[in-house]
Amino acid sequence: KTILFILLCICVFENISCLNSICSLPKNAGPCKAYFPRYYYNSKTGKCEKFIYGGCKGNQNNFQSSKDCEQNCHK
Repeated sequence: KTILFILLCICVFENISCLNSICSLPKNAGPCKAYFPRYYYNSKTGKCEKFIYGGCKGNQNNFQSSKDCEQNCHK
């Protein structure tokens, strides 16, 4: 039981630190020219903000809705 609990704690911690690193990435619209309204977490303002995603490349700090951004990045 103890080992299972420790493994569970490690998995939870790893997911939280992974999300934190995604949320600290800068806004990146990517090089393509499509027009997809998206949201990213601005770590300087502590808020989810709208931006236009070009449709390719970019990074993982890219959410389809403000709600998704807030659920993943607000502390």
